Amino acid sequence: MKSIFEGAALTYDQLAEKLKGSADVKLANLASGQYVDKGKFDAAQTELAGIREQLKSANEAIDGFKKLDPEGLKKAAQEWKDKHAADTAALQEKIKSQAKDAAVRLAVAKENVHDDALTMAALDLGKVAVAEDGTVSGLTEQIAALREQKPFLFKTGRTEQNYNPAGGNPAGSDAFAFNFMGVRDKPKE
Repeated sequence: MKSIFEGAALTYDQLAEKLKGSADVKLANLASGQYVDKGKFDAAQTELAGIREQLKSANEAIDGFKKLDPEGLKKAAQEWKDKHAADTAALQEKIKSQAKDAAVRLAVAKENVHDDALTMAALDLGKVAVAEDGTVSGLTEQIAALREQKPFLFKTGRTEQNYNPAGGNPAGSDAFAFNFMGVRDKPKE
């Protein structure tokens, strides 16, 4: 700047004349707001680039939302809700079925049967109901009928002392008194 002023004071017109054609110094009228500090300009450029990136992301998100079908989303949500309700109902039914099966098996076991599975197969479980407190109804009548119709399913607690199966040897008889077709003779006493 010393070369422009050359040690003397200059008027505005003189200064403007000397700065014409100068590549190092530019004269600007700041009254109109045309000049901006470089730091402020760079900050504004960075902010503008960030805002443009945010706008681009927002537009992409909006386009994504436009592709979504609100009715389709509502339908899918309702389908999931219905599936959940159906699965929950099926699970509750399975739990009730398992509780019913366990209660019937326990009641059958208390009846002193020879074979639980065979006795369970003879029952009509559709006629059996289990209350919330665990009481079983409709089973007593069926078990009583089974005791009449199929007594072999139940243990009696009795033992037969003089059991003589058909074709067997009665108790107290001599097994060798029988001639096995001449193969063996009766032992001599």
